Amino acid sequence: MQSFLSCLSRYHPKSDGPLRETRGTSYRLFEYHGAPDAERVIVLMASGCEPAHETVDYLNRRGDKVGVLKVRLYRPFDTKRFAEALPSTTKVIGVLDRTKEPGSTGEPLYLDCVTALSEQGRSSIKVVGGRYGLSSKELRRR
Repeated sequence: MQSFLSCLSRYHPKSDGPLRETRGTSYRLFEYHGAPDAERVIVLMASGCEPAHETVDYLNRRGDKVGVLKVRLYRPFDTKRFAEALPSTTKVIGVLDRTKEPGSTGEPLYLDCVTALSEQGRSSIKVVGGRYGLSSKELRRR
């Protein structure tokens, strides 16, 4: 099982071709959207991605330098591709998770992001964690 997981992220981009051809859509492990020179990036997955995408567009039109990194395939977590997907100018990331882990030092996505940045030599980036989508409290457009 472990060897399967370690190889999956390496082969995922190759398996994207049939999906792109039949559905007209493409998914990478991590999809960045926003300013190429963003200093602040939000990282999340699932239902919060599109509202965050729209918010990034709005803030960048106002002159901010922000982005959103959408996690499309969470496990196995490819630390190298995660770090590569962030702009080199990133100073702070906010990681939003959809789970609450009582007694833990942080939620799973937050901990994986901290570990990935450390392993990839980008530990100077400040990481802040948060939660959304618990108890039916979704992100909504106002």
